[in-house]
Amino acid sequence: MKQHDRLQVAGYSLFEMLVSLALVALITTLLITIETQAAKMWRGLEEEEELMREGRTLLQMICRDLRSASPSSLITLHEHSDLFFLMRNSHDDLVAVGYFLDPHKKNHCYRFCAKPNETLTAQSKGTLTERYTHATPGEAHCEPIVTHLLSWEMTPVWNDQKKMILLEINLTFGKTTPRYFLSTAVALPPSS
Repeated sequence: MKQHDRLQVAGYSLFEMLVSLALVALITTLLITIETQAAKMWRGLEEEEELMREGRTLLQMICRDLRSASPSSLITLHEHSDLFFLMRNSHDDLVAVGYFLDPHKKNHCYRFCAKPNETLTAQSKGTLTERYTHATPGEAHCEPIVTHLLSWEMTPVWNDQKKMILLEINLTFGKTTPRYFLSTAVALPPSS
């Protein structure tokens, strides 16, 4: 009888096994849920970082180019708030530069930069504005800058002499809905 009692003490009952399995299942479910939430948060943080990086990059490029704008340059804001102007590059050449949204992919923003000889030819022929209107995403002079720009607004500020002295830029970023807003104002070089 002693051997039988020892076996009974050493084994688990069906109820104990079910409780153990239920606890293991509960702990496994909690761990999977925590891992899923952590992965979701990680993806959200990566998306936020990507959107903010795109926004900073775009604002820095526009500001840098506008600060190099030729004082005699006419800054053109088209109907879709596309921005085109003349600037001096690092070799002091006059180049046509612009930023525009892809008409087919509204959240894709491109930078247009013509070669100095093309800019001079278009300027001498008086076709600079026409050159701007033909800037398209597939063109060799256009490079994609951002892919999550939902909207932008550029508001010029004029002085008493009707000269643009400041450009306020407001950007909205997100994958499908607005999530981040960036804004700056750029002082433009004084026109001669």
